[in-house]
Amino acid sequence: EGDKGLNLKGDVTVWIVTNKISLIKNVNYKRHQEPLRPPGAFRNVKDLSPRDGHLFLFEYVEEYPLLLNNPGMGARLLSFYKKAHQRDDAWKSFKVPKVASPRDGSWGKYGHVIPLSESDDPPFLGDVPKGSHQLGIDCNLFRAPAFHNPVPSSDFLLVRTNLGRWMIRELSCVMVLGQEEPRVKTPWPGSIQIREYEERRFPDFVFRSLRKKLKESAGSSTGPQLVIQQLKHLFPNNSEQLIRNRLRQLCGCVPVSQTQSDGRWRLKPGARIPEEVELRQMCTPEMVCAYESMRSCQERLAARGIKRHELLRVSQERLKLAMDLLPDEVEVKEAARFIERMLQIASWALISNYHDVMKEGRGTFMLSGLGDPSGRGRGFSFVKAPTRGADSKQTGSTKVNSIAGTKMDLRRLSMGKAHQILRTLGVPDDEIAQLTRWNRINLIQKLSTAAAADGSELGEKYGGFARTHRKSVAEAQRSYQLKCQGIFNKQVLALSEVTPIDGSPYDAESLPRAGKQSENVKVGQRGEDLANELENMLEDGDDDEDQDKQKTEAELMAEDKAEMALLRQEGLFGERKKKKEDQQKAAESAKDKGPKRRLRRIFRLVHPDGSIETREVTITDANKIETLRLARANYGGFGEGGMINLTKERKRLQDRHLKLKKRIIKQKKHLALLKEADDKNDPMPESKSDGSTKFTLKGVKVKSSPGARSTVPRKKAPKKRRVSPTQKLNRLLREKIHMPIRTMPISRPFASKVDTGKFKDYGKYVQEQITLGEMSKLVQQNQYQSWMGYQAQILQLVANAKAYNDAETGGVYKNPNIAQQAEFLQILINLRIARYATGIIEAQERCEPELVALRQKYNDELPWVECSRCKKWRLVSFEQHQGILGAKSQQQETVWYCENNADVEGASCDDPADEDTFNEMKRKYLVQ
Repeated sequence: EGDKGLNLKGDVTVWIVTNKISLIKNVNYKRHQEPLRPPGAFRNVKDLSPRDGHLFLFEYVEEYPLLLNNPGMGARLLSFYKKAHQRDDAWKSFKVPKVASPRDGSWGKYGHVIPLSESDDPPFLGDVPKGSHQLGIDCNLFRAPAFHNPVPSSDFLLVRTNLGRWMIRELSCVMVLGQEEPRVKTPWPGSIQIREYEERRFPDFVFRSLRKKLKESAGSSTGPQLVIQQLKHLFPNNSEQLIRNRLRQLCGCVPVSQTQSDGRWRLKPGARIPEEVELRQMCTPEMVCAYESMRSCQERLAARGIKRHELLRVSQERLKLAMDLLPDEVEVKEAARFIERMLQIASWALISNYHDVMKEGRGTFMLSGLGDPSGRGRGFSFVKAPTRGADSKQTGSTKVNSIAGTKMDLRRLSMGKAHQILRTLGVPDDEIAQLTRWNRINLIQKLSTAAAADGSELGEKYGGFARTHRKSVAEAQRSYQLKCQGIFNKQVLALSEVTPIDGSPYDAESLPRAGKQSENVKVGQRGEDLANELENMLEDGDDDEDQDKQKTEAELMAEDKAEMALLRQEGLFGERKKKKEDQQKAAESAKDKGPKRRLRRIFRLVHPDGSIETREVTITDANKIETLRLARANYGGFGEGGMINLTKERKRLQDRHLKLKKRIIKQKKHLALLKEADDKNDPMPESKSDGSTKFTLKGVKVKSSPGARSTVPRKKAPKKRRVSPTQKLNRLLREKIHMPIRTMPISRPFASKVDTGKFKDYGKYVQEQITLGEMSKLVQQNQYQSWMGYQAQILQLVANAKAYNDAETGGVYKNPNIAQQAEFLQILINLRIARYATGIIEAQERCEPELVALRQKYNDELPWVECSRCKKWRLVSFEQHQGILGAKSQQQETVWYCENNADVEGASCDDPADEDTFNEMKRKYLVQ
């Protein structure tokens, strides 16, 4: 043992002996007889100590919860009571008496009670039964069901202080939390939200550090200072140059010395440190928790070998396409499936799926299987379920499973075979003898369908005779809600302390059954279902039986022979099916004789040792080739929406074809009218012997001599309609700025007005509502006289969103995410205004100093591209710039010329640089 610690070699057992453990006898319950609401409960950091006061422990059902609160963040304990009827007031009796010790087990039993009526939405994915209540934890991050568990007298909490002192104390309550339902979106790795968070977190840390140093160095003349190397150690992902730029631009700091050799920075003269309220709005605790959730999941994926950031941002459609294009090797396919499963259950993917389904109503959950945190069907899987027909569209298969002519064809059953099957299904012989052949077949179909739905052995044996119909939208939604309720009931029963008895409000079928009791219950249920189906069938077939009884045996046999002959003609015994198969084989052989379309793809794999392996894959499947071609045609870079939608693409092509057809018809009519007008204005002349010409024009006879000059009136070309500067400006705002923003998902919360009937307190915070839909009408009607008027309404829209959704002073139904989306929307619009500043100046024929300042502010973030030939910098569209960056991220050689600029028609290298053009327009139209 020395200064460097213990030097141990070999197998050594180390025993650590702690200090004396002391008992906290008085935990100061008098100060906390009733739970206080933050921030009154915790005035300083010392109040968060577990040494005194009431202490609740939360146990999460997930192994890796999607979101976790940080120390000091508050939560509400709620109790949702579902009224049995309108006048039910039993919830008023749910109140915990004032107690001084948690020994009676009343703490955390009810919380704040919220009564729910039948018209109210369920508080969780599952509803609360009538006349009962369900505990829940509610905070800004998530809402989850909670279950109260009294603390046994043998349990205690072990506390260790920073100085190494050990103490034990009693607990107030232990709460078990069910599955979380997130409220805050977790950013995707490498997304723009991550960059915005880092830009907010950096100045927040700098200002707090400066304030702390300012208090420590009170009375000093130098003032607080920061060192670049310390910041580089705390923010390792940021380069030193980036840290300098953020200190100068975001924090208002300047270097102490002009040479910047020592790396010390301080606040510039006249700058101030923001107040605590401003700092809390700059970087909220919810942003930190969402970022930490993303980072923890990213570290777990890295521990499993998934480390490439661009892979984490690939959408599910592109992953499936990549799976299809992989070579047919077992190890490669297994590794790809593992990566796909891990990315599907990442925290950002699950939370994004939850918001898409629950907030925006797009799609449904799988509910079970991959993504279930319990692994036993007691939790919800937030993985999105595939849409109907998605698999067939991707594979291109259009095969229809036909049962005609097979063993499962009910029409091939004879009377004796149908009698034998019905007897096996439990129908008595005397009842079978009263049924005709087709009634027997109909009964077999219904009973087999019921047995298959029950999952019994008979269902497995005769499941081929079952026939199911496609559910309607209402039926599918009802079935989906029942599945959600069943999973929620299982979760409640698994996490509750008391085992439910007879009369429990939850479904008794959700309890696990074992042994012979469960088998007897299933057999009993199966018998009841078969009996019910038989009774319904006999009731429905009474009319047919009465008609059949009136016929003789010879007539019935003649009908059966006629039906058998008709079935032979339809191909019952496989004749027509064999003919179709022969025709299909002949068509396929004819196709094989023609030239095949092939696609050759080359993959480059870089190994950890630096060696590069090249692998070539040849694709001959026409469906995969067409899918890959369409995906490339609509390549949108990495993100959630990179895959093309075949339905939308087909609809777009049909609309385009229809427009072209209407335009051609219109042009033909126009040419016919012009030809008719030419025939009327230029008639055939009548020549005379004296050399004069006589012709008729619109009913007037005109005679001209050979030397005379013709004065026939000609049609003048229509004058071009002059477009005013206001029309040019509104057209540019509509096509380049407003409509591209409207198509983004971030603009959906601001598209229409807020329902003041649902949000009754909205009028107290917002006097005049402004929506993007109303602005679309104004820009369509050419109402904006200047770009500043358009920007002023955007600023008003952002101010309205912040006023109601402020985290501290907002309304009752506030959502801080809406305020953040509004700020991001404002940044996107300012970027597009700065991008098309030259066009705005040319359209309105004047240039304001505010536009010049906006262009200078966002100049570095605009989509600049350098021409590989003339070395001039050009402004391209944001979509084209994203594609170029995506190609560079894949380490592909990118060569770009001025002719490739899709925003400018007839662009060439001879045109002046875009920055020079902007400066020339600014010099010409600048308003002093």
